[in-house]
Amino acid sequence: MSTPATWQAVYAKYLSDTGTGGLKHASQPLITAMYLEVAPETAVYPYIVFTVQDDTQSNTLGKSRTEVFVSFNVYTSKDDNLVAMVGIMNRLRTVYDRWIPSGVTGYEFETFQRRGGRMIPSDIDAWHFADEYVVGVSAA
Repeated sequence: MSTPATWQAVYAKYLSDTGTGGLKHASQPLITAMYLEVAPETAVYPYIVFTVQDDTQSNTLGKSRTEVFVSFNVYTSKDDNLVAMVGIMNRLRTVYDRWIPSGVTGYEFETFQRRGGRMIPSDIDAWHFADEYVVGVSAA
């Protein structure tokens, strides 16, 4: 099953983005945290909730392959006038678009590709934007 492998790869990439302008920069991180599937009620803006969904499975040249969709749901305070949102979205693109995950035992990844994003209406005091990526995963 490629979903846990993708969770592991995505989260490890986030943890390693500690350079200048990084999502997890030591002194000026772009986000407070990244959560899998759901954020706790105590989460502080800006943060990301990411979800991973297996979809199409195929068999190419005798090798089983799964197409996996990763959605980054970015939440920022409406007080930021979307400035924080733009910075986070640009960084997600820098970090994840055209990235080839490695280091997950038992799996081979193809290149992450951004599929698009959209603003999601929200009743809470935050902007919510979803940015979606797709990656092919196969057992090594």
